Amino acid sequence: MPQEVVVGVIPGAVRQSGVMGLKMENFVIVLTNSRLLFAAQTQKMMMDNVKAARDAAKQQGAGFFGQWGAQFGANSGQQYLGMQPQQILAENPGNYFLPANQLRRIHLKEVDDDDGGATQYFIEFEAVSGKQKFRLNYMRTRELKKQLQQYYGNIVR
Repeated sequence: MPQEVVVGVIPGAVRQSGVMGLKMENFVIVLTNSRLLFAAQTQKMMMDNVKAARDAAKQQGAGFFGQWGAQFGANSGQQYLGMQPQQILAENPGNYFLPANQLRRIHLKEVDDDDGGATQYFIEFEAVSGKQKFRLNYMRTRELKKQLQQYYGNIVR
């Protein structure tokens, strides 16, 4: 069996639940060659990422606007590209995974507001265990679809 490796990340995934969908949980979805890892992002983790990005920009000599700009990429999930899957799962008790061989369908969806509002992006995973739907902060649909198809095949729609 080939070794499991991280092949990509989907940052900014939000799972809504609870009464009227008011409970929101943030995740980075980590793609591996054999499963999907869901890395829960606590508020503290996200704030720490912002602080670290700002501090790194400051050490590199960036001024106020450079530090401010560095914050935008702080929660991109790039740190997971250099981690082992087991490290990612152990990082937070809320982290979990779905084996690729249990996925039935991955559906990418863009919803345009008819009133000229912002487009909303969703990704839904249908597995043997049920469906999981996430709202994404942004999505490059074609690129993401191509990347997902590369590793998970024709179940991506």
